[in-house]
Amino acid sequence: MTNIENKMIMMKKVKFILIGCFAFTHLFSQGLELQKEQFNTNLNGESKLGKRRSGINKSNSFDLNVKLVRIKGGDFIMGDTNPRPDTPYYSDMPKHKVTLDDFYMAETEVTQALWKAIMNYNLSYYKGDSLPVYYISWNETQKFIAKLNQCTGKNYRLPTEAEWEYAAGGAVLHGSKFAGTSNDAELKDYAWIYENAGGKPHAVATKKPNALGLYDMTGNVWEWCSDILGAYPSTPQLNPKGSTDGYRRVSRGGSWLNAVVSQNLTLRGGYAPESSNNRYGFRLAMDAK
Repeated sequence: MTNIENKMIMMKKVKFILIGCFAFTHLFSQGLELQKEQFNTNLNGESKLGKRRSGINKSNSFDLNVKLVRIKGGDFIMGDTNPRPDTPYYSDMPKHKVTLDDFYMAETEVTQALWKAIMNYNLSYYKGDSLPVYYISWNETQKFIAKLNQCTGKNYRLPTEAEWEYAAGGAVLHGSKFAGTSNDAELKDYAWIYENAGGKPHAVATKKPNALGLYDMTGNVWEWCSDILGAYPSTPQLNPKGSTDGYRRVSRGGSWLNAVVSQNLTLRGGYAPESSNNRYGFRLAMDAK
């Protein structure tokens, strides 16, 4: 064979090799693309599934039904006749007549379990599902209630100050001194207070309820009300909603840090709506209409 023929044969071999390499590279590339496509499909599927899973609020598996007690409306005497130096900013004077419509009040303070199911965080220092949630500002209660109502389709709210005092005192004309009793020595059976709490809040509904079946309305944690803190009127009131002028919000009921002498249920607290501390929680209410 001539040199020319040898060169032509070699060129053909090189050509076949190059064609084979190109075909292999193309097929390999297609395989990689298919694998990549399948991987992305799987990844997207997992991502969507993950989004679905992460979007499942704990509330879907948690009972969001708040136990409510229907409180029959009526007349009662709100406030007290004694000025109180430990009542901040406004006294619980004067006594005045209040008339209320029926309403619902929650049996217990909002627990940490319910709070976490809705809000997905818990700033309480002492943690436990049955403990009342605390370190809660008034503003945070409004966010929680809005989310809870969205989840349940209900219309929970904070109680008014008048509703709170009426229910705590037993829904009678002249309410008891504490929620459940007027006897100082008996208060330890109804409330977690300084004398028996050991410096911390306790699980809700572990003391005796008041006459209406409401727990911990005295002691455990202070409870936010919907009202703006202001001076009481001296004239009779119908379903009062509190002051129309002011900034601080009302809190009622005392706490685990307050002694017997500071637990009278007419005692009023009031703080800025953005403030919180280790004694502030809340209880839910609802219209009965």
